[in-house]
Amino acid sequence: MARAETDGYTIGGFNDSIMTMVPNLQSKMRWDILKEFESQVATMEWGLIANNQASFKNAADLIAAAKAAPGKIDYGSGGPGSPQHLAMAMFVTAAGISLTHVPYKGATQAATDVAAGQIRLASRGSARSLPWCVAVNSS
Repeated sequence: MARAETDGYTIGGFNDSIMTMVPNLQSKMRWDILKEFESQVATMEWGLIANNQASFKNAADLIAAAKAAPGKIDYGSGGPGSPQHLAMAMFVTAAGISLTHVPYKGATQAATDVAAGQIRLASRGSARSLPWCVAVNSS
């Protein structure tokens, strides 16, 4: 996509990990996201999902439960270094708590296991369309 001809017809769709996380995790990239991509049509908003049987019903309850039993609450992610894993790591650090990471081969399986009660918690992203879209070199 970064090397495609600017013909006004080429469009790419990338998930958040490709566009924002991978450049920060890799020492050498073949593109510079700030220089080579100029438009955005959606953003990701992150939230916590928990099994209905979990004792915590909001983030404050979760933090209190985790502080009372460090490392006893598990959370799933799409695997080490995935957006879900990094979002939860940031949450854990900011909250000053300890949770146990359960890596999956994808975020969908982690969410399914939260619903099934196999794990208690996960982080999920939800796309939100922006009210604008910028065409790049559309002449």
